[in-house]
Formats: sequence, structure tokens, C-alpha cells
Amino acid sequence: MEYVAIAVALIALFVAWRNGSKLKYLQEQLDATNNRYFSLINQVREAEETMQQQLMDLRVELKRQTGQLKFEPQMTIGEIYDMHPRAADVLAEFHLGGCSSCAVSPDQTLADAARQHNLDLDRLLGALKPLADGTGHVIPQAPTHGRLTTDPDLRIIA
Repeated sequence: MEYVAIAVALIALFVAWRNGSKLKYLQEQLDATNNRYFSLINQVREAEETMQQQLMDLRVELKRQTGQLKFEPQMTIGEIYDMHPRAADVLAEFHLGGCSSCAVSPDQTLADAARQHNLDLDRLLGALKPLADGTGHVIPQAPTHGRLTTDPDLRIIA
């Protein structure tokens, strides 16, 4: 009877070893599959971001070609942001949005924002015009309107 118990124990030990080996193999396969899955998810996300950017570029170009891409003083800041993806950068260079001290409301008109921040509206519209024309992004020097600026030639003596 002892021999039968030993034989059954050995068979059980072999079956446990074999199942452990299969489990290890399956775990490796699962890890490899998960890695491929997450890699594909990242590729899809990157492709989606690229596609969204291309779609935005196409919308801007369509508006430009149909003459609908015009920045007007009565437009809201939100409409301007929606009109062109780089409009926020242009406005930020005039200290309209981009930081807490330069905050503007998306519901505020461009004319109101310019008046509130003591900016020349024509100069601001002139900076947005290259985006509408598709001629590039040329920004005239934005006035500081009382903001502190540094003189590069100023020497500080401690």
C-alpha cells in the first residue's frame, strides 16, 4: 500500500510540476499579449492625435479658401480660439490669456479684451491676419503697457 501511495504522490508531483510549467508559459504569453495591446493602444492614440491635427488644419484651410477665416473685433475669444489652433499663441503674445494675470474670458469679445488690457485693437487684428491669410505667423512687437521690462544692458551691482 505504501508503494501505491508513493506512486500516486509522484504522479501528483509530476502533474503539479507540469501545470506550473504551463502556467509560466501562459503567463509569459499573456504578458507578451498585454505588451502588444498597450503598444497598439499607444499607436492608435498617436494616430488619432495626428488625424485630429490634420483635420483641424484642413478645416482652417477650408475656411481660408472660402473666405470664412476672418478675425473680427466682435468675435469672442472662444470663437477666435476655435477659429485657428495658433490663435491662442498670438493672443498670449499680447498678454491675452496664457497666464493668471493675463486671463481673458472665452465669452469676452476681442474688442473688449483689447480695451480692458489697453491694447491697440488694430495691431492685435494685424497680428491675427497672417493666420487668416495663411502667410505665416508674424507678430509685431506687442506693447507692454506699463508692465515691467528689463534692460539687457543694465548691470546690477551687489
